[in-house]
Formats: sequence, structure tokens, C-alpha cells
Amino acid sequence: MIGNQIIESNQDRKSSIINTTQEELSISNGYLLVDPINISSGSDWALYPFITGNGSAINPYIIENVEIIGDGVKSMQSGNDTLLDTSYVGIYINAGGSFIIRNCKISHTSIGIYLYVNIPPGSYPISNVEIMIVV
Repeated sequence: MIGNQIIESNQDRKSSIINTTQEELSISNGYLLVDPINISSGSDWALYPFITGNGSAINPYIIENVEIIGDGVKSMQSGNDTLLDTSYVGIYINAGGSFIIRNCKISHTSIGIYLYVNIPPGSYPISNVEIMIVV
């Protein structure tokens, strides 16, 4: 259920990424400012011009030197409870291919990074990522 909520919610963000051109991207303190990243299928990697690589083991997709500033932590109602909206993610990956996430900053999202894929034991594709959740 949570996985479907994430996919449905992030689909809306995908349309804004498709319309983004390289000129619209800006730099802040050495980081490229980008919208939240949603990789829900293998073809989604190509939607982000700043992601390099081809997803193979020797040339993985690389997300690096980007900064994602969301709109704040989101919540949702479930009966009488207020819960964290886990569909509001800085980087969401639910697609095959090798990848590395490094030297990034993520802030003002409910979840910094959500990986909906299996990562082989001993593989650490995330390094030097600063996640700041502001409530």
C-alpha cells in the first residue's frame, strides 16, 4: 500500500521534470538545485539530464552534487491519527540498474531517500548525503 502511494504521488512530480531544461537548473553553493527525483521505471533515468551513466555495473547511474529543497514535511490523516506522508520523498528509486548517490543535500521532505529496490549485500551506493528534515 505505501509503495503504491509513493508511485501515485510522485507521478505528479514527473511531469514537471519532463519540462525542465538544462538552462532552468541553477547552482547553489556548488550543488545543482533540482526538484525531487522519482525513478519509477527504467526509462525515468533519462528524464534527469544531470544523472550520468547507463545503469550497468561498470557505468552506474550517478546522482551527485545535487540539492533538493522540498516544500516541507507533509502529513496525512488516517482516521483520528495524523501520520507522516511517506510519499513525499527527495529521491525515490524503484527501478533496476546500478546506481550511486553521492555528495548531495536533501531538505524539507518527509523522507530523504526511499529505495524500493534490493541492494546487494556489501554494496553501499549512498555516500556523503546530507538529509535535513525540518518540521
